[in-house]
Amino acid sequence: MKKAYKVKNGAPYVIMVLPALLVFVTFFILPLIFTAKYSFYSWTNFSQEITFNGCYYSQSIRA
Repeated sequence: MKKAYKVKNGAPYVIMVLPALLVFVTFFILPLIFTAKYSFYSWTNFSQEITFNGCYYSQSIRA
C-alpha cells in the first residue's frame, strides 16, 4: 500500500493566496510602478526624443 502524502497545515492557504496575489501584483502593483516611472519622462508618440522631467517634481515639492 502506498503512503499518502501529508499536506502541511499552511499549504491550503498558500495555494489559495498565490493566484490572488499574482493577479493583484499583475493588475495593480506593476501598472502603478510603471506609471510612476513614466511620469518622470516627457515623451510623445510621434517623436523618438525622451526627456527626463524629474526636476519638475523637485520644484513643486520645494514650492
